[in-house]
Amino acid sequence: MSAYVGSKLIVDTPYVLLEHLEKKKLARLCWKKNPSSLEYRVAIMAFLNLLTKQHIELMLFNNTFAGLISEEDQEWSRFYIKTLLPKTQLQKLACVVAGNLFQKMIIEEMHISAKYDTYALALFSE
Repeated sequence: MSAYVGSKLIVDTPYVLLEHLEKKKLARLCWKKNPSSLEYRVAIMAFLNLLTKQHIELMLFNNTFAGLISEEDQEWSRFYIKTLLPKTQLQKLACVVAGNLFQKMIIEEMHISAKYDTYALALFSE
């Protein structure tokens, strides 16, 4: 998993890659493995920090290797989806899921239950 040409690498750890393509107003987060709860929260906070400090309109999450999000982390994520994302420039959020129906349902439910309406959400299977 490598960064795109012309992108700025924000985070690159054994479990996640986060990069920013400033000219396209795009950020990309790719999970390299199923993160622990702490790893998940640290990566999402890095994403949220980037989202609030940069003009990002498009976001791509690649969840292929992420596994399932715990109930506690889902609740934690809902808070930020509901309170922080509407205050950003985000217009479109795309998630690639690993053909795992439960993973897709969890991601959809986190956004729907947070009553998102300031950005478009699309989920894609591998």
